[in-house]
Amino acid sequence: MIHILAAIQCEARPLIAHFGLKGSPDPGPFRLYEGEGMRLVISGIGKVAAAAACSHLASRAGATACDAWLNIGTAGHGAHPVGTGILAHKVTDAGSGMSWYPPRVFPTALTPAPVITVERPELAYPHGAAYEMEAAGFYATATRYATSELVHCCKVVSDNHTRTVDQVTPGLATALMEENLAHIEALVEQLADLSNHLADISADPPLLRDLLARWRFTAYERNQLRQLLRRWQLLSPQDDAAPPDLMACRSGKEALARLQRLVDSRAARAAMPT
Repeated sequence: MIHILAAIQCEARPLIAHFGLKGSPDPGPFRLYEGEGMRLVISGIGKVAAAAACSHLASRAGATACDAWLNIGTAGHGAHPVGTGILAHKVTDAGSGMSWYPPRVFPTALTPAPVITVERPELAYPHGAAYEMEAAGFYATATRYATSELVHCCKVVSDNHTRTVDQVTPGLATALMEENLAHIEALVEQLADLSNHLADISADPPLLRDLLARWRFTAYERNQLRQLLRRWQLLSPQDDAAPPDLMACRSGKEALARLQRLVDSRAARAAMPT
């Protein structure tokens, strides 16, 4: 699942049409659109509104740690031409001075740039950064629900030294988003692939349910069992059967000790030079 946040309707309209999203009947405080594997929320302007919309969407959607999050909108930049698509490699809240560093673990045609969230439109564009009003609230909140590799901010330059923010109309914002749909779609696909990969890795390993039903484990032991079974799965990807003699154990503690020895032995053999 990928959750998208846009501040205003004119920025979101091309995404809603392109991805075939439908308005949700949810009577909540934010306008919500849904489609296959995707939800989009219209937050309103400002970092406080963005943070609140993220929390609402996470609650409404039942977000998991493997879901992806993407903030899409327009921004001003003093150096890049209008229409340039940007992917933030640093997000800074100008008000608090706090910064976050979204790790990029996939290739992209979008231009990397720092993004600074401000309380009101920036007209001087210092520091070689993109200026907008939502990213910090979005990023600080979304990373409470997902790993930072799955949380990103994509901005399209709408104003600079030659075209001021006063000249940015709703129609222009929509047109600029439309021009960058190919880049945005590629980013969405990469985030969806990463989200699915992490979900597969995080899924409960085979045998876990059977072993939990067979013996009693404390909360700590259940976590230990899950981690050992994942290691066994990685070391023996072709072996669907239970580790040797595991089912013959007489207690959960004995099974854990047996599984630990088996995992250690298999890991040692895997590390031996061929």
